Amino acid sequence: MNKHICFLKRVYRCALCLLMLLFTSTSVAEDKSLLISSNFSSVNGIKLHYLSAGQGETVIILHGFPHYAALWERTIKRLSQDYHVVVPDNRGYGLSSKPKGVDAYKIDVLAADVAKLIMHIGNNEKVHLIGHDWGGTLAWHVAETYPELIDKLVVINAPPLSTFLELLVNNENQSKASSYMNYLKSGKFEEKHKEEGASLIWAIGFDSLFNKQLLDERDKDIFFKHWNSIETLEAAINWYRANIPETLDNNFAPFTLSKTPALLIWGENERVFVPQIPELLAEGVENYQYVIVPNVGHSPFLENEATTSKIIEQFLSY
Repeated sequence: MNKHICFLKRVYRCALCLLMLLFTSTSVAEDKSLLISSNFSSVNGIKLHYLSAGQGETVIILHGFPHYAALWERTIKRLSQDYHVVVPDNRGYGLSSKPKGVDAYKIDVLAADVAKLIMHIGNNEKVHLIGHDWGGTLAWHVAETYPELIDKLVVINAPPLSTFLELLVNNENQSKASSYMNYLKSGKFEEKHKEEGASLIWAIGFDSLFNKQLLDERDKDIFFKHWNSIETLEAAINWYRANIPETLDNNFAPFTLSKTPALLIWGENERVFVPQIPELLAEGVENYQYVIVPNVGHSPFLENEATTSKIIEQFLSY
């Protein structure tokens, strides 16, 4: 009987602790959500819009296609408990400038945007840089080109550009997986967008995330406001046109990164890129590690935000 009572007391205490933890976590998130601010910075001849929250070491997050800064709000809330988190709408996206012309989206130009933003908000200190998809490819390039600005690098489901281009030539599976890029660059997707609007893009996985309650009505509203714009779509596709040539040779400079600690987070069910990439990058990245996140695909920060953020926090804190 006494053993039974003791067991019930332990269960009660565990339940109470869990409730307190849930209450505390919710309160912090609610408080922090009030502190996310919307800002603009003039950098590299354009205006970049960015969201920011928190204090401490600066963390900059670069989104991918077809995303935007506000899609990272859950991660912002979590990381801003310990860091100053900044998430821009990349050039051509969201509320940022959308210059005309393909050359305005070459990766060196995009990297200069990030470097100038870091100098603007970094208080002359190095920052931690995080990127996903195209934002991840850009983050690799920024770390390689401006190592003096980056403390630690986290990339989510994205290879460096040179690695990707080499795989397009030499890996049949990657070439097949990337065949959609030719369709994007052809202009046919933009023509179809004129008829269907943002619904065309929403159907590419966002509806599934919404049905799983990983996105809510507010996310959907912001999404449609951003992606009903043909100007935004044209600019976003120009990232592909500017950086993925129509014809490729086999003369690629290998990607190298020395000294800067780098972490690659990779979804177990990734389908956009071939699964060899995490191990392949170990050849050129000196201070490198990777983590495979189970049961998620191309966007771990949406599919399992808590686990992805925890991995990031652990890496940045050591």
